[in-house]
Amino acid sequence: MIDDHKVLSKYLRRRGYIVYPDELKCGYLETPNYPYRWVDIVAYKNTKFYAFEYKSSGDPISGALKQIENYRHTFDYVILVVEVPRKGRTGISLNSKRGKRIYQIINLGSGIWTLCWDKWKRGFMIKEIKKPIQQNPNTINRKNIEKIFKNHLWKNKRIEAGFNPRQNRIEQFISSSN
Repeated sequence: MIDDHKVLSKYLRRRGYIVYPDELKCGYLETPNYPYRWVDIVAYKNTKFYAFEYKSSGDPISGALKQIENYRHTFDYVILVVEVPRKGRTGISLNSKRGKRIYQIINLGSGIWTLCWDKWKRGFMIKEIKKPIQQNPNTINRKNIEKIFKNHLWKNKRIEAGFNPRQNRIEQFISSSN
């Protein structure tokens, strides 16, 4: 099991995403499963917000279904990241008969990524299995996430001193959300 989702956050930053440092609650409007609103990793790239739900090898994938049903009402894209191998299994199945929960998650428009340890490269590998479909989030929910992100970035901008290689992307985001 990977602690604090550091591997995924680092991977996303290297690919140009701006990553929020903590879990975030998704919006509450139109979310059918109220207690399942905490998003593991929230990221922003190319004017779009992404929700990443991480399931370690011991976490049941079935729990992600209610979460993803909620996230799609707040974020432009939703991606389930599954650590493999799964306990007691070799991997995940995109077959509708064998991988019923994965199939339901894909039908909600979620992307599927896997994360596994590569003993030859001595590091984690992330592989995109299924691309996400752009969602149609509730405008109020999305604006709320945008506001939280913007406030966080303004705070960071004031704290950081010296050169920041992400500064241009951060400033573009702040100016685009005004």
